[in-house]
Amino acid sequence: MPGWPTGIELRHLKYFAAAAEHRSFRCAAEALHISQSAVSRRIRDLEDVIGAALFHRSSAGVHITLAGRKFLQRVRYVEAHIGAGVQEVMTIGRAEEGYVRIGIVSSLLSDFLGGLLKAFRSRQKGISIDLVEGDSTQHGTAVQELLMDLAFVSHVPRGASYESFELWSERILIAMPESHRLGLQQYVSWSDLENENIVVATTGVGAEMRDRLEHRFLGADSGATLHLQELGRDNLLRLVALGGRLTMVTEGMAVVPFPSVVFRPLENERVSFHAIWSVQNANPALWRMLSMAKAMSKTVVGSN
Repeated sequence: MPGWPTGIELRHLKYFAAAAEHRSFRCAAEALHISQSAVSRRIRDLEDVIGAALFHRSSAGVHITLAGRKFLQRVRYVEAHIGAGVQEVMTIGRAEEGYVRIGIVSSLLSDFLGGLLKAFRSRQKGISIDLVEGDSTQHGTAVQELLMDLAFVSHVPRGASYESFELWSERILIAMPESHRLGLQQYVSWSDLENENIVVATTGVGAEMRDRLEHRFLGADSGATLHLQELGRDNLLRLVALGGRLTMVTEGMAVVPFPSVVFRPLENERVSFHAIWSVQNANPALWRMLSMAKAMSKTVVGSN
């Protein structure tokens, strides 16, 4: 397919279309707010490049030639497509359309995260959202490498070139079989977990829970036993429901009741969730979501 001809500029096409529309170089120049000589000269340049006369010139004015009429059809086509392309890019630039890829570690049932995504979809109907589950470290790497626009993580990984902002926090809950002795208590303390079998997910926010448990019990003569499982929320709670084991979840993961499982808060323990993103990411949809998330967080952080 032939490329763009050397020597033809968009202004040549613009001057030619205006002259064809007004049937006068003078009127075209007035409409374009340039000199008549500039219109005449650029159209002459255009004719020299394509090797055909586009207008018949006379003392009475100019009249488009057969070649000119054929060429005008193509020029109108080019103008329409360039105009559509400019509008499309402007729409993306205003974040009215586009795509944003988001990493999550918390359940979508979290009040904050669920509310944010619902509000964003309502206000930015043209933007597609792609959600990816994983842990904070995985998401941090993806954000740094621009494979992901934004991630909501339970801790900010170290040593990476991205920005972060705390958005909300959730209580840590202990999930247990409904017949468990701790279910009779209003709160659970760390000492209550001694001698218990605790299962922890290796995905999502499970890494944060594992770190806290290991910090508290690893090497201590507590009798607590940790079991790591590559399980999602539902299968993790099914394992708990079978009896004999506990697990740790956040409030967002416990919004929906689970058969034969009860939840009790771990006293004075919360998980903070942060947004992380790369300053090198130019996706306008990212910045629109960040702005909305920060605005929402002002009514959340500090009120918990």
